[in-house]
Amino acid sequence: MTLRHLQIFRTVCRTGSITEAAIKMNMTQPAVSLAVKELESFYQTKLFERRNRRIYLTEPGQELLPYAETILSQFEESVDILRREELPGSCRLGVNVTAAETRLTGLLLRIQERFPGLKLTVQVGNSDIIEKMLAQNEIDFAIIDRLPGESSWITHLLYTEPMSIVSGSSCPFASLTVAELSRAQLLLREKGSGSRAVIDAVFSRHGCQYIPFAESTSSSALIRMAEAGLGLAILSRDLVKEDVHDGRLTEISLTDDTFLRRYYLIWHRNKYLTKTSDAVAALIQEQLGT
Repeated sequence: MTLRHLQIFRTVCRTGSITEAAIKMNMTQPAVSLAVKELESFYQTKLFERRNRRIYLTEPGQELLPYAETILSQFEESVDILRREELPGSCRLGVNVTAAETRLTGLLLRIQERFPGLKLTVQVGNSDIIEKMLAQNEIDFAIIDRLPGESSWITHLLYTEPMSIVSGSSCPFASLTVAELSRAQLLLREKGSGSRAVIDAVFSRHGCQYIPFAESTSSSALIRMAEAGLGLAILSRDLVKEDVHDGRLTEISLTDDTFLRRYYLIWHRNKYLTKTSDAVAALIQEQLGT
């Protein structure tokens, strides 16, 4: 079993297809199939099963994947580190949507000012997407609003942010309980977002169920719907404060709980931090930390 076997295994996992993996790795399909068979022979278990013309990880395959990711991540980082005199400094950052909408621009300007030669790339997505990218070593650091379920991460609390319940200026409610809110016409971010996880946790804590009127990946779309009186949106206070100040939205208080989000800087425990990446992590904590 070689690193090449693990690279092929990881690519098959990501594409869900022997054919697509072969194309991506510039190999023949039989060569990829043979590598998978050799890997299964080595571990003496089936790693994939076929369903509906696609392949899916078996339970042993799911157990192997994080080990493969860690091994390959450390190998790839060793190459970068040992060849770093030939490569420009780089950093790959993943950021939760709301953090990107409220604080990312200022952070990026500060990073570019401090590290003018840094090759920086940024990915913005909901917390599920960013966490998955971090696990697959597609980014170096993540700024998300929840802690990963595993213990293989270094985490630093950056800041805590309240969320607001808002509606159009003609809203008849000044305050609501969680139970009353669950029966309202709700405008919410999509499942998998950090916003939605916080909202679900509060309703669950009070034993309340709800059915959203509208779900969207776009906070601005939800704000516009709330302004039009189509329902109550629950969003970051930083996102809606100008609309509330200008009278386009009305903020409604929650009498028996609080929607509160905590944002973290996260990276893998086994990740080797170069002097540059360590300095970038320190700057993020300096810029966003409270």
